[in-house]
Amino acid sequence: MKTLLFTCIVFSLLLVTGCSDGVAKEEATDEVKKVEIFNEEPPGIEGFVMKKEAGRILVVSSNPQDLSSAVGDKEFYDAIWFSNVPEEVESGQKVKVWFGIVAESYPGKSRADKISILPSKNPDGADLSDTEAINKFLTVQASDIKELSVPVLKAVNYDKHSDSWTILLKEGSDVKNELEFKIGDN
Repeated sequence: MKTLLFTCIVFSLLLVTGCSDGVAKEEATDEVKKVEIFNEEPPGIEGFVMKKEAGRILVVSSNPQDLSSAVGDKEFYDAIWFSNVPEEVESGQKVKVWFGIVAESYPGKSRADKISILPSKNPDGADLSDTEAINKFLTVQASDIKELSVPVLKAVNYDKHSDSWTILLKEGSDVKNELEFKIGDN
């Protein structure tokens, strides 16, 4: 009798799940989507694209980490060369990058799993956006930047009176010296 009852229950469960109208599946699918969105990992790095060459980009964080307790450096800036980069990513853009394993060097090396381009800012009276100003600077001052192995973008400011942009840089491995550059807004 118990065997017959068990068989009937199993058969009923198979019949109910096999003949459903899909509503339960959609609800379950929606629930899974909500969980996936909620559990999305934060990016591994957020920073500026400071160099672009041969299908790869150098992303450098503008926010320092204080490693003085571990290695003695008061300011350390994450910097990683990424491969697997979409063509539309340009120098000067602020991006978020998700990635896996990083080769331990400075700057590091990794493969981008996902890249999100952050919106530019366009101050009142400026012809260029901050991204365009940084890109123009990186193009015009390429020889100055080439000597910096890890250029850290500290600030980008538009001055309405002089109609120019001021760009402050540091070298990632020598954070004591700031370099100031001016570039026209046209």
